[in-house]
This record gives sequence, C-alpha cells and structure tokens, in this order.
Amino acid sequence: FNLPALEQQEKPVFIVEGEIDALSIVEAGGEAVALRGTAADKLLSELDKKHPAWPLLLSLDKDEAGRAAESKLMEALTARKIPFLQADIAGDYKDANEALTNNTAAFVQAVYMAQQSIIKEQEEAQEAERKAYMSSSAAGHMEGFKGLIASSIDTKPMLTGFSALDRCMDGGLYEGLYSIGGGTSTGKTTLALQ
Repeated sequence: FNLPALEQQEKPVFIVEGEIDALSIVEAGGEAVALRGTAADKLLSELDKKHPAWPLLLSLDKDEAGRAAESKLMEALTARKIPFLQADIAGDYKDANEALTNNTAAFVQAVYMAQQSIIKEQEEAQEAERKAYMSSSAAGHMEGFKGLIASSIDTKPMLTGFSALDRCMDGGLYEGLYSIGGGTSTGKTTLALQ
C-alpha cells in the first residue's frame, strides 16, 4: 500500500503493517508504506529495483508477529545494504493508528521527531563527507596557502647586484622558482652566473 511513497525524496518513509497505520502517519505529516500484514516480499521486490533516498523508518506493530516480521525485514534490508532505523512512534500503543486515535498530539510529535532524527543524521553524514573531501582537496588547503602568501609579505628580496633588474623585479629575487628565457647567445647563462 502506497509504494509510490518510496520514490519521493522530500522525507523519510515509515514502513508499517496495515493501511490504516500508513494513513495515520500520513495524517500526522509523514510518508508511509504498508506491508498489508507481515509479509514484506512486495516491498523488498520494489527496493531491489531502486533504493530509497532516505533510510527507512521501521515501525511495525508491537505484537509478537510484528516484532518477528520487523526482525526478518531488518535482516533483508541489511543484506541489501538499505539503511533503516527502528522508529517507536506508537509509544505505549500497539500500532500507529491506535497511537493516533488515543493521543494525537503525542503521535504527531513522535512522527515529526523520527523524521527529524533521520534528516539530522543525513545532514551530519553529508557534512562529515564534505569535511573529509575538503581536507584532501585543493580548496581545503586554500586557507593554508593564503596564510603562506601572507607570511611571505615581510620577506626581504635578495638583491641581484643589477639595480635596473632589481627595480623591474620589485626589489630583487624572492623565494621561489624563476626561469630565464631568450634566444640563443642573448646572455642567459652569463646573467645567471653573475
């Protein structure tokens, strides 16, 4: 029930047992897919075709059958390398619908907090990935490079002994690599030796 929710990219998707539970989550501002019982074959078949944009939020019923189905689903998702979290949005109630009908405000808050925890986790992972990339990229070393340039401002040049050349080179030779170019027999070697 509601498999197209897996294709949206705006927010994480809850996985529940019944259609009414899925509708309860949608009413609370979330997205949900219902297994229509405890069999997850159709869901897993869809996930084999395309991984969801967000980790899945598993919130099956809090009875023996629901816990057993959630355990099997967790194994299947782990084998497929599909990220997921267990989300206890029902609180003291058996399932999402019972939680919605008995304490709407708490249920809406639980759905919101479960979504926000995934969003925050994703943002932190992206930030860590960005920092790792920046530490190895040229852009990540730019501040150090700028600092090196700034520290060399006070470095005095080495005079060449040719005042006209020193004037052209802003006072003389600075630390770094220089190349001398010119045609054959124009005095490159003589200049360098001097």
